[in-house]
Amino acid sequence: MRKYGIIVLIIIALSGVFADIYGCSSVCLNKKGHLILGNNMDWISGDGMVVVNKRNIVKRGFWYENKPDWTWTSKYGSITFNTEGREFPIRGMNEAGLVVVEMMLSETKHPSPGGLPVLCGSQWIQYQLDTCATVEEVLASDKVVRIEPTDWEGMASHFLICDSNGTVAGIEWLEGKLTVYTGSTLPIPAMVNSTYESCITNGNDPSGRFKPIADLYAAYDTAKDSNGVSYIFSILQAAELFSPPFQTRWSMAYDVHARRLYWKTMSNSQLRYFDFKDFDFSCQTDVEVLDINGAGTGNVRAAFVPYTIDFNRDFVTRIYSLYNQYSDFIGKSYSQDTIDGIIAFPESTICNVGSKEK
Repeated sequence: MRKYGIIVLIIIALSGVFADIYGCSSVCLNKKGHLILGNNMDWISGDGMVVVNKRNIVKRGFWYENKPDWTWTSKYGSITFNTEGREFPIRGMNEAGLVVVEMMLSETKHPSPGGLPVLCGSQWIQYQLDTCATVEEVLASDKVVRIEPTDWEGMASHFLICDSNGTVAGIEWLEGKLTVYTGSTLPIPAMVNSTYESCITNGNDPSGRFKPIADLYAAYDTAKDSNGVSYIFSILQAAELFSPPFQTRWSMAYDVHARRLYWKTMSNSQLRYFDFKDFDFSCQTDVEVLDINGAGTGNVRAAFVPYTIDFNRDFVTRIYSLYNQYSDFIGKSYSQDTIDGIIAFPESTICNVGSKEK
C-alpha cells in the first residue's frame, strides 16, 4: 500500500508538466432558445457539498488579510458546488441567472492587486454570485476586487460564465492582464485547460477534449435533439477524463432560463436536479446543504438538510487530509490551524436583518 502511494505521488508530480491534461471542461449551449452551461469537474477527489447561500449576508475575505478590513453583502441568493467547505465554491448559479464555473489553467498569471482588496479564487466565485447579475458586472468587478496573484500558483483558473441575457464569456488572466472572449471572439463557447486562443488556433488542445466538444456544439440541431439538457450531457460524456487519480467526478448542467440545476457523479450516475423556485434565500432561514454524491434520482429538493458546523467539519477534514497527501502536486500543505479556520469561517458571516429583502 505504501509502495502504491509513493508511485501515485511520483506520477502526480510528473503530471504537473502536462497540467493542461488534468482539470475540467465546460461548454455553453446558447442556441435556439436554449441557454444551458455544462461542466465536467475532473479532480483527485469526488467529494462535494451543494450549498444554498442566502442574500443579505455580510462576508469578509478569509485566506488573505485586507487592510483596511474589506467586507461585502450578498445581494443575490445562490446555489453552489463546493469542494473545500462552505463559502468556498468552484461552480454555481445565482437567482439572477448568473453562472460561474472554473477550470484549471497553468498559464494563468494574475495582476498585482494595485491597492484593491484580494480574495482566493473560490471566494472570488462566491463574491461574483453574491453581488453580480450579469457578465458585464463580473467584468466590472475587476476594478473592485482581485484574485490574489499567488493563489494556487501554477494551478490557478480561468472561467466560463453566462447570464440570463444570453451573454457568454470566457475569462483568463494572461501575463498579468485580464483577457475576455465573448461574442465574435468566442466562436465556440467552450473551455478546457489550455488557453482559449490556442484551442481555437489549433482546433484542439493537448488532452484532445476541445475538438469533440466543439464538433458536437457545432452539430447541435434542435430538429433532431430538442432536449438541450440531454445534448449537453452527451457533449460532457465525450469530454470525460479517465487518467487515475484524475477522473471526471461530476457532470452538471445549469439551465439558466428554467433556473434548474442537473448533475450526475461518478458515485451516483443517476440524474438529479432541483429548481431555484423551491428554495427560500432569505438570510433569516436556515442555510441548507446536500452531499453531492448522496443517494437519489430526479428532484432531490427534499434531500437538503440544515447546515451544521459538524457537517462542514467532517467534509473539510476529509478533503484537506487528502490534499495534504498530495501536497507535492498541489504545491502546498495545510496546517491544522488553517483547516480549523476553514471549518469555522462560515460562523463569521452575519445576516443583515435590516437589509431590504426581495
